[in-house]
Formats: sequence, structure tokens, C-alpha cells
Amino acid sequence: MADEIMKTINEYIQYYTINQPFLSENMIKNLNIIRFEFQDIFESFDKHKSNKTSESLTEFIKAGNMLKGNSLSDIENKILIEMKSDLKIEGFKN
Repeated sequence: MADEIMKTINEYIQYYTINQPFLSENMIKNLNIIRFEFQDIFESFDKHKSNKTSESLTEFIKAGNMLKGNSLSDIENKILIEMKSDLKIEGFKN
């Protein structure tokens, strides 16, 4: 499963890297934030699975809370708003 997650993260990076000429600096910044957060979350889960120390457990819990929180969805919403504006479809609902 870890290999599949890493493959998906790498596909995500490749996709937005190829499309960078068509994206604003702000959108690229937000996509990089999401990429960094997902990689950090994955690494925390993987470390805990391998090490099972109290420190890795703390990071594991922190990463789980990050997935449950709103910080990533806030960034996703900013990206969606900008994309809708670029495509001139502001009135459409998700």
C-alpha cells in the first residue's frame, strides 16, 4: 500500500509540474503546500509503522489530525476558486 501511495504522490507532482506554465504562481504555491503536507503525513505514518516509538506515535497522531482537520481543504478550496475564475465558471457548485 505504501508503494501505491508514493506512486500516486509522484503522479500528482508530475501532473502539476507539466502544467506549471498554465498555472498562476499562487496556485503552484498552494499545490506545493498540499504535496508537502501529503508527503509529510505519509512519512509520519510510515515511520510509526517501522519504528513504533513514542516519538513516532506522536507524529502519527499529529499526521492523522492533519488529515481530519480543515487546513488541507482550505487550500483545496482556494485552488478550486482560482480554477473556476480562470475557466469563468464561478457560478457552478461543487
